[in-house]
Amino acid sequence: MMNRRKNLSFEIALSGIATALSLICTVLYYYSPVAKLSFLALSAVALLLPLTVGNPRGAALSYVATSGLTIAIVGPVAALPYAFIFGWQPVVMGVCTRYLKRKFYISIPLKAALFNAGLYGTYALYGLGDSIENALAKLNWAPAYWVVAIVATVLFLGYDYLMQWVFRWIDRRMKKVTAKYVGERKAPTEKPADGRENGGTLPPTTDIFGEYGEAHENNTEGKNTASRNENDERKDEHTTTEE
Repeated sequence: MMNRRKNLSFEIALSGIATALSLICTVLYYYSPVAKLSFLALSAVALLLPLTVGNPRGAALSYVATSGLTIAIVGPVAALPYAFIFGWQPVVMGVCTRYLKRKFYISIPLKAALFNAGLYGTYALYGLGDSIENALAKLNWAPAYWVVAIVATVLFLGYDYLMQWVFRWIDRRMKKVTAKYVGERKAPTEKPADGRENGGTLPPTTDIFGEYGEAHENNTEGKNTASRNENDERKDEHTTTEE
């Protein structure tokens, strides 16, 4: 129980830090006259912190909290690029990494579909379409929306791959910290020695609920006690025989 509370507290703390950093970046995106896309990307990078404990739940909660606070501070229209395009990407990446590992034929179409839904919503509601059309008009190029969508989808998949690399970089540097609270994490497809599904986060003797660890310790103590009793019985029999 104590392990579970400790792990949950650590996950909540990481989610709170991620929410604060992501919110700062979204507010800077709104007020900054330059580097707007950079601040949106950084707001998504902040949501990678909760993923270092091996569970996308914290990132999802941070995404929802940041979206709500951004809407409250800068307005719903200004929050659309974060809510519809950038914010959900770390959450979906975490889900795909944990539950759809190596199933690229599912994860890539899923990400592309979600991106296009978000792009169309932002394009229609935020006025992003006008900005893109004005920029392309200066280049004497007026493509149809589907052309813009295809090019944007390819760029987004490249961005998604870059985010996976950034997450691995952050995860390596967070291991010493996360190991103190949730133990050494395993790959989602690995199984512990007893054959149980692990969920991909912890070894069996230190799992997040502490249940198997406690049972394992009790079982070990029971075996040691039984061994000591058996040795005592053998000594008594040996003493009786000598007498």
